[in-house]
Amino acid sequence: MGYLTAAEIMEQVKEKIIPLPSQKNTLNQIASLLSLHGKRLTAMEQGISSDFLPRFSQLLIAPTGSGKTYLISKLAEAAGLPFHSIDCSVLTLSGYKGLNLGDALNNLREHTHSTDFEKSVILFDEFDKCAFRFGESGNVQPNFLKLLEGSSILCGERMMDTSKMLFLFAGAFQGLDQVVEQRSQKKSIGFAMEEEKQSQMMPTMDDVESYGFNRELLGRIGSLHIIPKMAEEDYFLLLNEGKTYVQEKYRCIFAADSVCFSIDEKACQYITKLAVKRNMGARAVDAIVGEQLRQAFVDMDNRPKLKS
Repeated sequence: MGYLTAAEIMEQVKEKIIPLPSQKNTLNQIASLLSLHGKRLTAMEQGISSDFLPRFSQLLIAPTGSGKTYLISKLAEAAGLPFHSIDCSVLTLSGYKGLNLGDALNNLREHTHSTDFEKSVILFDEFDKCAFRFGESGNVQPNFLKLLEGSSILCGERMMDTSKMLFLFAGAFQGLDQVVEQRSQKKSIGFAMEEEKQSQMMPTMDDVESYGFNRELLGRIGSLHIIPKMAEEDYFLLLNEGKTYVQEKYRCIFAADSVCFSIDEKACQYITKLAVKRNMGARAVDAIVGEQLRQAFVDMDNRPKLKS
């Protein structure tokens, strides 16, 4: 099977998402990761041992509503790779109430119709819930070590080969900013340039370790990427541009009743400012438009029907 380059993945994904300015770096990062994973799979198909080849994974720290799951799923789709997500907030150690890691993977395998499941891109969402501070169900972090080694692990009653899988980890990591602030205060930055001060405030793997993660696990994950909050420009684009923009969605809804619909620039600016204030990410735009149009839907349904 031929796998796409990062540039080809980015070109393909344009048909599936609205490329927002704040997400450009994230899209490039994940596309590059998927491309590298494709090269790894190609090498394995050519007979090179998986143990010899480097493995690729990444930790994504993303604010709520940043659209990380949607972005990763669409990039994986563009790359021709199956995508699945596991909610880490329900993971436990064996013997505790809940799902252990093997059970969660087995559930995915049993409920997917993909013939290439063992080549899946798997996102462990809410990964911050696996920190030691949330350890009421036992420390589940060691369970990820074999996974990241590419070993076969017990899933249900069968072994699963994970050597061809790409694992991504993501979470909001609420409270990490306090860890970063404490760390930065300990360092004397004196008359450092503003750029240097800003870089001091960017989370690092050391900060994630202080948050409650094992250094051995973080070392195997390897890389860290911070997804920024959506900016005002992003919200405006979600309203007005791309093949899936919000205004076009509602235009289709109204067109079903032969009603012309549009949002003027002043209304767009109002909706954008509301979305920024709510700080809930991409979903906020759709929710606000729906709220504002609720009465219009009622009025439209109550119109006298024209006789044919």
